[in-house]
Amino acid sequence: MQKGVILGLGEFGYYLSLSMAKSGVDLLVIDKDEVRINKIKNFVTDAIIADVIIEDDLSVLIPDEHIDFAVISLGNLEASLLATLYFKDKNFKNLYVKAINDQHLRILKKLKIKNILFPERDSAERLGKTLSLKTILEYIPISSNYRLIEVKAIHKIANKTLQELHFRKIYKLSIIAIKNESDYTFDLTAQTKINKNDILLVIGTDEAIEKYNKLAEKEKKRFPAFRGN
Repeated sequence: MQKGVILGLGEFGYYLSLSMAKSGVDLLVIDKDEVRINKIKNFVTDAIIADVIIEDDLSVLIPDEHIDFAVISLGNLEASLLATLYFKDKNFKNLYVKAINDQHLRILKKLKIKNILFPERDSAERLGKTLSLKTILEYIPISSNYRLIEVKAIHKIANKTLQELHFRKIYKLSIIAIKNESDYTFDLTAQTKINKNDILLVIGTDEAIEKYNKLAEKEKKRFPAFRGN
């Protein structure tokens, strides 16, 4: 069973805690607000009322036994940085920190925090890409360079096998799965065929995604009946 710690029960921290608790994670949550703690305490393993700024040593609150991950989702900049430094001093690897603002983001980058969360910005970017790239059905950043997207199969690749297409070589995108009328198929082979109404789950760079989107936009003008658009 995974063991984790979440510090801060704002909207993000609360719903993250609920989600992880429902998934069976052994979860400790910490927040200074008694109302927030009372709201979540029946769903998690342990819930502690504490102010990170007042506590001299977080080790009093956080057990020494093995912890798989820690998420800092505190709304106070000083508290968030104190908690971040605590885990950094312990050389804790699996640390996720929610950035409060751009200044906080810059500080976290200076501290070389690898997993920085910026939910509002990330959600806005994701929605913006989904809305602006008209042929993209879903857009999920998975690193600074790569994105996971759902995209419609363009006309020129329909009714061809993956072996015939050389898709990765031509489009610089890797097909992870293909969705037909029923569900995704992840067990792909060279002989897997892409049909007219299929949706592709692919991974690639923004540059490759933009190029594919432009091709799809051109095809929509040439084949207005394709996929009913």
